[in-house]
Amino acid sequence: MCIAGTVDLMFTYEVEWLSSQVRWASRWDTYLAMSDVQIHWFSIINSVVVVFFLAGLYHIGISGFKFKTTMFNRIPTKRYIPCF
Repeated sequence: MCIAGTVDLMFTYEVEWLSSQVRWASRWDTYLAMSDVQIHWFSIINSVVVVFFLAGLYHIGISGFKFKTTMFNRIPTKRYIPCF
């Protein structure tokens, strides 16, 4: 959909600041307090598996690229004639 000409849009928003008793330096203490330390083993193992999978794909891609470039860069001889 095309609109011919120019269109003026006005965006506004409103903010209402409320004072609180929490000091500025300690505002993140509620979120960073680690009362229940629980290691998410599934997430860690999943990340490791994804990294190895992507590394394997990268290795396969680079190996194939190296093979193709060496095959195409060879000088054709009577013994080896590439079939295209």
